[in-house]
Amino acid sequence: MDETRLRLGLDSADQVKQATIELEQINKREAGLRDQLDIQRNLLARLMGSGPDSTQNLFNGSVISEEKIRMPEELPLELLSHRPDLASALHRAEAAAQRVKVAKASFCRLLT
Repeated sequence: MDETRLRLGLDSADQVKQATIELEQINKREAGLRDQLDIQRNLLARLMGSGPDSTQNLFNGSVISEEKIRMPEELPLELLSHRPDLASALHRAEAAAQRVKVAKASFCRLLT
């Protein structure tokens, strides 16, 4: 509508430019949200123990039914390592163990 008013000489080009900028920002925001949705969909498929195709149509409908998300009867223990809090705790523990080894080696070197 702004373009029509511009062609008729009723408005300046500023409003058209502003509308174009806003449209570009909205399109970028939508693309970012689609990327986040894809990431979440893939993470959910990983937690379900399925491939990425299993969750492709998961968020297309308005309501997510329990039939769409079926949890396996048994979950592998390695899924716990994908939790960020547990993964960071594991890495901190491994780093601490390495520091202990370095300290023991330094102490033994002092004794000899």
